Amino acid sequence: MSQDEENLFLIKFLDELGLESSITLDSSLDELGWDSLSVITAIAIFDEVYGKTLDVEKLNKCKTIRDILKLSEN
Repeated sequence: MSQDEENLFLIKFLDELGLESSITLDSSLDELGWDSLSVITAIAIFDEVYGKTLDVEKLNKCKTIRDILKLSEN
């Protein structure tokens, strides 16, 4: 996972969900109002940035945005 990919994912994720730019990779998903729309958005952006499909079960275990990005290593 490259720094450029991380940044691109974060920018797109924040933009699509209308979140503040002060959000970091270590922000808690619960604090962001993580819901079904967030899950679908994360899956779509992850596929766009990394060219991989996220496993929903693994995604549901993520606690932070960084945890989502770590799934690209699999």
